[in-house]
Amino acid sequence: MLNPQQQAAVDHDHRPLLIIAGAGTGKTTVMAHRAAALVARGVAPERLLLLTFTRKAAEELRQRVAGRLGVDSGALPWCGTFHSVSARLLRRYGRHVGLSGSFSILDESDSRELLWRAAEESFPDLDPKAWPGKSMLMRIHSYRQNKQITVTESVTETAPEKYQRLAGEIATVFDLYAAQKRAGDMLDFDDLLLAWLDLLNVNAERKTQNAELKTGNAPPEARVAEHATRNTQHATDSSFDCASLFDCVMVDEYQDTNILQSRILAALCRGHGRITVVGDDAQAIYGFRGATVENILAFPDEFPGAVQCKLEANYRSTQEILNAANALWAEAGRGYAKILTSTKGAGAAPKLVVCRDEWEQAERVVTEIARSYLEDKVPLREQAVLFRSSHHSFRLEAELKKLRIPYRKFGGQSFTDAAHIKDAFAFLRAHENPKDTTAWGRILLMLPGVGPATARKCVAALADCADPTAVLAAVKLPAKAQPFRTRLLDLLAHQFSGDEIPLQEELETVIDFYRDLLPVLYDTPDLREAGLREMLTMASHYNSRREFLDEMLTGYDVTPDSDTNPEEYLTLSTIHSAKGCEWRRVHLLQLVEGGLPSAPSQDDDTKIDEERRLLYVAMTRAKERLSLYQPRATESFKNGERRQNSTRPSQFLTPAVLAALEGGWDAASNRVEYDDGDGAGAAGGGAAAGSDLIYDYDGGSTARHGRPAPNGHNKSLGRNRFGYGHHKRRHGGTTDDLPF
Repeated sequence: MLNPQQQAAVDHDHRPLLIIAGAGTGKTTVMAHRAAALVARGVAPERLLLLTFTRKAAEELRQRVAGRLGVDSGALPWCGTFHSVSARLLRRYGRHVGLSGSFSILDESDSRELLWRAAEESFPDLDPKAWPGKSMLMRIHSYRQNKQITVTESVTETAPEKYQRLAGEIATVFDLYAAQKRAGDMLDFDDLLLAWLDLLNVNAERKTQNAELKTGNAPPEARVAEHATRNTQHATDSSFDCASLFDCVMVDEYQDTNILQSRILAALCRGHGRITVVGDDAQAIYGFRGATVENILAFPDEFPGAVQCKLEANYRSTQEILNAANALWAEAGRGYAKILTSTKGAGAAPKLVVCRDEWEQAERVVTEIARSYLEDKVPLREQAVLFRSSHHSFRLEAELKKLRIPYRKFGGQSFTDAAHIKDAFAFLRAHENPKDTTAWGRILLMLPGVGPATARKCVAALADCADPTAVLAAVKLPAKAQPFRTRLLDLLAHQFSGDEIPLQEELETVIDFYRDLLPVLYDTPDLREAGLREMLTMASHYNSRREFLDEMLTGYDVTPDSDTNPEEYLTLSTIHSAKGCEWRRVHLLQLVEGGLPSAPSQDDDTKIDEERRLLYVAMTRAKERLSLYQPRATESFKNGERRQNSTRPSQFLTPAVLAALEGGWDAASNRVEYDDGDGAGAAGGGAAAGSDLIYDYDGGSTARHGRPAPNGHNKSLGRNRFGYGHHKRRHGGTTDDLPF
């Protein structure tokens, strides 16, 4: 049963539609119902394009729409992520822009390695200490493509000032990188979008910018034409119209699109404007990837006649949690006004927990988690600790390990970024595209005793040879590599036999060979072998090697709710990785300046706006209870000494927001009540109404607002720990009661 706001969005006609979907308001339900309604009005399912940002979201949407229509999910062939849809279109129609159908897709780490190799080849005397590192160089390149700006502008916006003088040299590196990808018939993630835009514009007039292309400073939209020369044997066809493949376009999480994606959507809907986008400007938190909140704010201008529908009925959180989130958003400088209302009714107000330092913050979090588990019977899997940056949880992790409380941390490495998974993929990539130099290089470097120089020589020979087994049989390798070379040749002979090999069989053969290399390459072969078995399970859902590679390498979802393992564990997650998830109890760390908001954002209003949105996302993950933690001091090390530094409360904890918290802000006394570990606390006094609230801690045993330091601490940093196995917690038991 849809609510009136949802029903209005579903029933809207074919004019451009912007659905402002607040947190927890059922946007996926609305998208599924609207897609089904469009089909019911005559749109053919195979001509409906549904775009998302994760494979998980795409599959959920596909299943829901198919369920509404009563058809098999295969009836919706164009439901997927931007990158996966682009890969499929380019496999099928890439010849119109000079692409072969067997191109390889480079994942992020392989792109970094190839880009760095281009830097070393462009400047043999390159001093790594004077240049951006691999990740920074890749970030400059990707940011430039996604923002559609020049190299110079990208360096200025993403890199430290000391690298700005290298913009010209970096542009030269980017040119060689592009040439190496062309030669190897390879596309990185950004190329997939650039080539899709090129495909959409293939019959449109293009401007020539040869002079800029030579300097490497041409905007990426001009450099898209590079794809047309990638394979000269495939002539372009100016009569092809990619946009004509679709009658309607729907986009999820529109606030996370970048300029390049926005241009793709504009080109797709150039002639008809039948587009529906769903998003929330209050949850636009991926600016560091090149996403821009301006796309959703400017949608009415981009698509004249667009209609707006707002979804404000929240099905996730209690009203008290939403009151705090609403107060936070009400103070945003710009954006769509929205007031979330709960369908769940009243609950406990969010709690501000002021701690002496980060160690006590960790202890208080653990105490509350234990209390929730033991007294309220809230499973660990329904509790989460969120933070702005990965290092904010380090002390908490130490406490959890000490107590043997199981947890999993999200916000780091993804499944497909794991080295052993990338190794296994390399064999499939080399078979799919024998020109893939990065795949061959990775395979060769697995062999004991083979270093970069030997690998480069072999790769150079492989690039010009139709029979890789002949090259590898003839090349001189170290004695340690000989036993593995024999088995590698057998594997390659099987792969390149010319026979059609089922994906599952090929991957099993690869893993059989690779399994014996695991103890040689890694310290934890058993754990890595388990990952390979998981890879085999995933492969069973795909019909071909190409389909498997395209889907897996264009975005494997690793989010706190993507693991189907029922094992009991606490979730630790960066806020960025927690988007789209929800828990009954949420603990949010480091509500101080330099924590949230982060230090790098302090002097940039645009970044501060995004930090506010990060806090909003974090707060709206909580269903029943939300606790905000504020350490009065942080630790740092300098000259071998450990120091404490006083903190300032987050600028987002204004009187309006504090008034929505437990205890709240007392406007008459300019004070806020909070939990300081002894049951209550208060601070303020001299603060003017509307000014920053500052808890001024002097580093001694007493906070200046008069309350004593918590038990278990003294003035020195060689503190007396609580002693978890014996300290009586406020929940009445001890942590020995935890059954972990």
